[in-house]
Amino acid sequence: MNAKSDLKKYTTMKAFSLENDNRDPKNIWSLRNPHGFYTNYKLTKEIIKAINACDVSLTGKHILDLGSGKGHKLRWLKEIGGPSGTYVGIELLEERVSISKAMNPSIKCIQADMLAAAKILPQERFEIIFESVSFMELTDDEIKEMFKGVATLQQPSDHMIIHDVLRSSNKSNYLNLKKIKSLAPDYSVIYWKTFFNPLIPWLARFNCAVAEFSDYFLPHIHMLAVLKRNK
Repeated sequence: MNAKSDLKKYTTMKAFSLENDNRDPKNIWSLRNPHGFYTNYKLTKEIIKAINACDVSLTGKHILDLGSGKGHKLRWLKEIGGPSGTYVGIELLEERVSISKAMNPSIKCIQADMLAAAKILPQERFEIIFESVSFMELTDDEIKEMFKGVATLQQPSDHMIIHDVLRSSNKSNYLNLKKIKSLAPDYSVIYWKTFFNPLIPWLARFNCAVAEFSDYFLPHIHMLAVLKRNK
């Protein structure tokens, strides 16, 4: 495996998600591969820790996923929140929408640009809005427009959960705490954490305890934030 090409895969985030359904053990992103399994485990763990730390309940809530892909993250959120909630995804690519509808018939998936969420769902209210490695594809102006739009879909004390990259192949395109506060004036950041280094999954293939310990010291490329809608 070429280390430079592997790092590029991480930083562009084309493969890092909860939705990799590759079943080939030789594919490093497959859940049947220790590398892919630990990568997914780490993200899942950090999201659950953030939700618990902020006492955010998913039970019976209306949840929107921006850039929902094949619907795997929404299905995972439904497993936590239960069947009493409403789960809606917005995804641009038709192929992913088709897969999402086939695999998750109880979850609504809309083919559209997530920047148009407020126009598509003007009468809706979502107590939870979720985003995972979708903002990294947007400019700062587009992210600011996104925050402004989805704020109309939420009421005070509703939450937004953001998982994205601290830096990408485009070094000017990144999210940090200062930038989020600047781009999302309608929200307060109540939880912020950076985590994950590309070396961690490789260490986990040999020793998970060493991998977890190393994550405290190695430079991080991911961020996780929980935002609360202001009054």
